[in-house]
Amino acid sequence: MVDNNRLLLLGGRDFMRLYPVVSLQAAGGGGVRVIKGDPVNSLARVGSGSRILYGTITPLNNYNGLPLVHAQASKKAVRITLSGAGPGVPLFHLPYNNDQNFRVTLVDRQGVGNVNFFITEFVDGCSVYIEGTRAAPTAYHINAVSTRRPKSWKQFYWSDGRKRQADWRAKYAKMDQRFKTQGNKVWTVQLNAPGLQQPTKLENHDYMGDLGLDLNNLQGANKAPLNINGQTVDGFELMAQQGTVFGERNTGTGEWKFYIQRRAFVRYFHIPPMGGQPVQLAFQWIVDSVEQFWPNPKTGRLVP
Repeated sequence: MVDNNRLLLLGGRDFMRLYPVVSLQAAGGGGVRVIKGDPVNSLARVGSGSRILYGTITPLNNYNGLPLVHAQASKKAVRITLSGAGPGVPLFHLPYNNDQNFRVTLVDRQGVGNVNFFITEFVDGCSVYIEGTRAAPTAYHINAVSTRRPKSWKQFYWSDGRKRQADWRAKYAKMDQRFKTQGNKVWTVQLNAPGLQQPTKLENHDYMGDLGLDLNNLQGANKAPLNINGQTVDGFELMAQQGTVFGERNTGTGEWKFYIQRRAFVRYFHIPPMGGQPVQLAFQWIVDSVEQFWPNPKTGRLVP
C-alpha cells in the first residue's frame, strides 16, 4: 500500500524513483495562502507564513478516466493532495500559473519543524531555477507560454521546426531575464556569502527530450508489464511526457538537494498472432529517471 508512510520510509529520491507523481490536488484547509508581489509583471513570492502545506498520498487506478497498470520497478501512479492544515507530510510548495513567476525560500517561518520535502507543480514547458545556500535555497517556477519570437520578413522562408526552435529560444530568454532581474538578491549582491551555490536551471529540453523508450528494455527492467488481463503486451504508444521537480532535506546536515522526475504516459497494445488490428489493453505512467540538478547538477545547466 502506497501512502505517506512509504514516502517517509523511502525518502524523497527513492520514492520518486518508484512512484510517478502525476497529480497535485489542492484541498484547502488552514488559513488563506499569502502570495506577495506581482506574478505577471514581476516575480511573486510565497509569504513566509504560507510556505508549508501538508501532503496526503493516494494511489490512482485511473488517469482522466483511463485504466492504469503498473510494474515492479515503476509502481502505481499517485496523487498528492495538498492542504493548508494537517494531518499529512509537511512540505514546501511552490505554485505555478501560465505567464506568471513565483519563488519560495525553504526556511520554516511557521514553526512546523522537520519539513524535509519540497515540490512544485508539474513542468512540461516551464523553467525551474534553484539558488542560494544548501541550508536555505530559493526555488523559482517561471512560465512564458505566450512569449514568441520577434517577427521578421526573413521568417517567411523558415521551416515550422525552425520557427518552433526560435519560439523556445525566446521563451528561455524571457524566463532567464525574469530570473536575473527579479530574482533573489542573494546571488547578485552577496557573491562572497559563505556556502552560496551557483544557480542551476531546468529548461523544457532538459526533461521533455527523447526518452528513447523501448518496450523490450522496459519489460527487462521490470518497468512495463509482460501481460495484462491474460494478453501479452506487444507494443506501446507514447502519449505524453511530464516532469516533477522535488527537493529533499538531509535530516542530519540540514542541507537540500533537488531532483527532476522524468516520466512518460504510454498506451499498451496486444497484437494478435494471426494478424488483425492491435487491441488496446491499458495505460501506464512510467518513471523514466530521477536525476539531481542542484547542487552539483547531473542534468540541467548552470545559470551564468
